[in-house]
Amino acid sequence: MSSGLSRLLDWLKSVGIWWDESLVEIRAECSGCSGPALGVFALQDLKENQLLCMIPRTTILSPCTTQLARILEQEKLGGGLALTIAVMYEASLGAASRWAGYFASLPSREYLPMFWTDEELSLLAGTALEGKSQEDRCVTIPTCSLYPNLRKNVACGFPRNHICS
Repeated sequence: MSSGLSRLLDWLKSVGIWWDESLVEIRAECSGCSGPALGVFALQDLKENQLLCMIPRTTILSPCTTQLARILEQEKLGGGLALTIAVMYEASLGAASRWAGYFASLPSREYLPMFWTDEELSLLAGTALEGKSQEDRCVTIPTCSLYPNLRKNVACGFPRNHICS
C-alpha cells in the first residue's frame, strides 16, 4: 500500500468516515487512469440501495466548511471559484488544516486552467472554457489583495506578472 493511500485511509477513519470494507476497497494506482489516482472498487456484486459508506457533512471540504467561509460569503464568491480558493487556502495551511490527511494523498500539483500560463490557456481557444480562467483570476486576485491570509496563501498559486484587463 502506498504511503499516500495509507495516510488517506488513516485520515478518513480519524474524521469519522466509514465504509464497509467487506464490500468496497480503496486502492492506489488505478489502471486506465491518466495520472496518479485512487479508486474505490466493489469487492462483490452490490445491491441497489446497499449502504457502502457514511461521510459526515463536517468532513466535506467546501466553501461553507473552510476557515475562509465568512470571507467567501462576504465577497459573494461561490461555485467552483469559491471551492478552488477554499482548497488552495486549506492546502496552504499544511498540518493546521482539518483536511491535512486528505491533502497528503493528492498529487503535488492540480492542473486547473485558472493557474495555467497564457500560452497554456491559448490551447482552450474555441472551447467553452476560453476566457473563463481569465475571468476567475480577475475576481480572485483583487479579492486576495484585501485579505492578508488569502494574499499570502492563495495568490502565490497564480502565474507571475498576471494582469487583469
